[in-house]
Amino acid sequence: MTSNENMIASVRSLARQIADLTNGLSQSGEKVDKRDFSKRSERVIHERDQKLIATIAEREYKNRQQRRAEFGCQIFGEPAWDMLLDMVVHYACQRRVSVSNACLASGAPATTALRWINYLEEEGLVTRIQCETDKRIAFLELSDAGWQKMARYLSSL
Repeated sequence: MTSNENMIASVRSLARQIADLTNGLSQSGEKVDKRDFSKRSERVIHERDQKLIATIAEREYKNRQQRRAEFGCQIFGEPAWDMLLDMVVHYACQRRVSVSNACLASGAPATTALRWINYLEEEGLVTRIQCETDKRIAFLELSDAGWQKMARYLSSL
């Protein structure tokens, strides 16, 4: 197996572990508290696995940038998806993304990107955090729910 095949197999194994964990909880009749699920899943998603998922996200993001460069933005416009992919990489490195950098990552005009950020925030996929030293600056990071959804999706590729 090549290193990419090993990485993909490892991420798929991780996805199966997450699925087994959630299925076991729902079959037991136990109500799943999102915060409790997040704590349990943290044991499954180790730092190494986060880096593998981040690598897949980074590759997907770069592929999308190449596609955009070749064909233009009019054909392929998914600014929210581009921001989520970028945030997965930053999440795995435990870094927040500034709102302005998220707008840049989207490849869309700032006003469009800001609307998508608001939507992602309303959906509970990202969290906006004010800078403590400069109130003009805000950061974004994936919420636990956002990370779980992205990890499940990317590990299924």
